[in-house]
Amino acid sequence: MNKKNQIWLYIAVAVVQLVVICSMIFFNNNISQNGVELKIKVMPIDPYDAFRGKYITLNVNNIVNKQKDGEIEEKTKLYITFKSSESGFSELDLAYLTKPKGKLYIEAVAEESSSLSNPTIKIRTPFERFYIEERYSQAAERVYRENAGEKEVYIKVKVLNGKSVIKDLYVN
Repeated sequence: MNKKNQIWLYIAVAVVQLVVICSMIFFNNNISQNGVELKIKVMPIDPYDAFRGKYITLNVNNIVNKQKDGEIEEKTKLYITFKSSESGFSELDLAYLTKPKGKLYIEAVAEESSSLSNPTIKIRTPFERFYIEERYSQAAERVYRENAGEKEVYIKVKVLNGKSVIKDLYVN
């Protein structure tokens, strides 16, 4: 390969990388701007990942009812709808195998297989981690521990076309 072709290849690779990064930013910004905002209760845990830094694991009630009886295999893509609770929070509601028409939903994955007779299934939600600046993470964990059970902890999530973006974490 001559020098001229190497330069063009390098430029092409750089442009592709730039396009991928910009599309990811645009995609998440579009959800943040145009998505429906939901409040979802969580129970946070403050772990550490050597590669990704400080984050808060968000334990959401991830047991949902299946929309209809049937077997669902582990790692099956599902569409989860929401219902509103009396306290004003949104809760995961039903698991569908196809996109539900006219309903707000997120894409999720079956964490375990579910038999014909079992009406529920355990799922992995797309909002399980909330990354936080290290200088705030210990304070957030301390506030949660000191007020565990007394105050509600929730996230605000924007949802659009099955995708979601966590906006913020709140200890009320």
